[in-house]
Amino acid sequence: MLRLVNSLLLFSFILLVSISVTQAQLPGDVNDDSLVDVGDVVYEINYLFKNGPPPMVYECGDPTADCVIDVGDVVYLIDYLFKEGKKPDIVDCGWSEPVNLGLPINSHNGEESFRTTPDGRMAVWSSNRPGSYGNNDIWYSFWDSVSGSWSEPQNCGPNVNTMLEDLGPCLSPDGKQLYCVEFARPGGNGGWEIWVSTWDSVHHEWGVLNNLGPIINATGAEPLCISGWLETLL
Repeated sequence: MLRLVNSLLLFSFILLVSISVTQAQLPGDVNDDSLVDVGDVVYEINYLFKNGPPPMVYECGDPTADCVIDVGDVVYLIDYLFKEGKKPDIVDCGWSEPVNLGLPINSHNGEESFRTTPDGRMAVWSSNRPGSYGNNDIWYSFWDSVSGSWSEPQNCGPNVNTMLEDLGPCLSPDGKQLYCVEFARPGGNGGWEIWVSTWDSVHHEWGVLNNLGPIINATGAEPLCISGWLETLL
């Protein structure tokens, strides 16, 4: 009996150790497979240049430990793997102090529900700034990496915006679909519902909003925070 108890205790200890090792954050393990190899280099490049998914754990994708994931981290990993460079490091980056986005994103009017694509190259938000069709409209802007600033905000136009409240926008990862929340918009079932528009790359404008239908939109009111829920699915 004592031997059985000791065996169970030993098994439990080994199990706990293996779990802790598996769950540990490994510097440079960008794809979170508990290894640092060429797969992490490919994953990092795909994330930075091909709109691939972000690192499973941000700090693990930052082997230079400067709290910024950029091409320097790719070079660092390659140097480590093939040139006997320094081992990847890891730090707890946390959140920086908030910085006001300033002009042209912010205005003297109200701005809300600011969201970007995963690569940060396009943003949408709701605002009642001048140029709106009435109440809050949905606006968009592109990040200019050359100037390091956002482009002048553009109204999403009459295909999307109305004289009613146009709120809660979010974008698909590729930036081609715009989701928003509309109240009693013609063509819907009344109340707050979720709609989607597709970017027309030929005419460089957002297409006519389409109601997502009864599978998504219930007979009751869909919450304004639904765009955040949609982002977890896209």
